[in-house]
Amino acid sequence: MLKRLVNSRLADPLTVWNRIPFKRRAAVYVTLFDNRQGVLSCLVTVRSKQISYGGDAAFPGGKADDANESPVEVARREAYEEIRFPLGSDLPGGSSIEDICMLPAYMSSRFLAVVPCVSYLKVPRDELSRANIPKFLGKGPWSSEVHSIFTAPLSSFLTPQFYEYKRENWGGLCFHQHYIKIPPMEKKVGEPDKIVVWGLTANILIDVARLVFNREPSMPHRPVGSIGDQDLLTALIDHGYFDDDIPPKHINFAKVFAGDPLLHSRSPVASTTPQGPFDA
Repeated sequence: MLKRLVNSRLADPLTVWNRIPFKRRAAVYVTLFDNRQGVLSCLVTVRSKQISYGGDAAFPGGKADDANESPVEVARREAYEEIRFPLGSDLPGGSSIEDICMLPAYMSSRFLAVVPCVSYLKVPRDELSRANIPKFLGKGPWSSEVHSIFTAPLSSFLTPQFYEYKRENWGGLCFHQHYIKIPPMEKKVGEPDKIVVWGLTANILIDVARLVFNREPSMPHRPVGSIGDQDLLTALIDHGYFDDDIPPKHINFAKVFAGDPLLHSRSPVASTTPQGPFDA
């Protein structure tokens, strides 16, 4: 199944990455592995309640530190800083990590170009905890940005058991807003019964699952074959919206792309309260 990721003819994220200031570049580390039951799963963090979007699910990741960092270097550095994920390819306990591919860039609600870097973690089953978390990650301590780590079968993002959906109007364009609720395998007293995966994290996981399993999700999503936001990012770059280090607070996409086919591919919907569908 992972061969589909390797062989996917996706848009090269570097065509966007190399055209924008490094302070507008970001990357996330998407780690896949086979859990104790042999089911392909993903590794996700829960953000600390002391930071923005506290309690939300997110990938390890963040912004580039300088102009020379590649997306994979950013993602790996952030994974080490946030959850102490070792930087080398050879990991403790006989585990190893292989970088599989980069997906096309996505746009965050803060107008960053975010590149998902997908990897496969080969880990012996006896090196996984009862909650299917690699033992070398332990129980922390992690950075102040991370509350906990959880895992979920990748296929659950195509046919989620607990799910809510909204269509959001963001600057005149339609974005699908997914709220996928994952019951944690281990729950502490006082913590919620389900972890909500939404925004950018949900979109990326759905798209990774689409590529791996070669099928579309059971809920409304992107057009078949559409991965990432490179069309939107490229158009904004061409219009000068990524010339500066500091991103704009708001963009009226409907005004920027009036008469452009790009606007028709993302039909506007009735106005709702914008919730920044992409978080990074």
